[in-house]
Parts: sequence; structure tokens; C-alpha cells
Amino acid sequence: MGSPYLSGGVGEVVYPNGLSGITKRYLGTYKNMTGCSHQQIKSKLRKKHLVLVWLSGLNRFNSHTVTLTGYDEHYFYYNNPWTGAREKVRYSYFDVMWRANGKRALSY
Repeated sequence: MGSPYLSGGVGEVVYPNGLSGITKRYLGTYKNMTGCSHQQIKSKLRKKHLVLVWLSGLNRFNSHTVTLTGYDEHYFYYNNPWTGAREKVRYSYFDVMWRANGKRALSY
């Protein structure tokens, strides 16, 4: 959505289907998981497959993409490209941000 070549800096985001080619090229497969459940995300993470998710409101971004790397009883763990840190988010807060961005997700 949007163009990185136009000035303004608004609406420059790539959603799951826009990453299908590069995901297949480097990981061999691609799975658009938009609309999936927590259990489906956890299943991918148990298989050591990272899950990319789009969140609204994290670090004050309308759309911010992070990579889920794990989970426990209360949290998803993720790599945050904005802070450069591994962070965690409670499931309830994750759901608010994730639903606000259309429950977009992808894996392989």
C-alpha cells in the first residue's frame, strides 16, 4: 500500500501477499496467516517458524510489523525492528493491536 518513492511518508507499508515472492525465495514456502488464531501462531512457533505480524499502536505506529519468536503462558515474544530489542506483549494487548490492523500475519 502506498509508494516508498513518493514524498509524504504516509501509507508506505507492505502487507502479507506483497512478501510472498521473497518469502518463498528464501524460505521455500509461504503461508498467509491473516485472520488466524493464537493456536495457529503457536503451532508455527513450536515448529521454529517465525511469524510476522502487523500491529497498530505499537511504538506509536499506525502499522508496525514485528516478528514473533516465541510464547509462554501470558506473552508472545517478538523482535522489534524499531527498538532493536527482543520484547514481549501480553496476549490481551497483542489482540487489541493485531485486530486493529486486520489480524495480518504470515509465516512459512
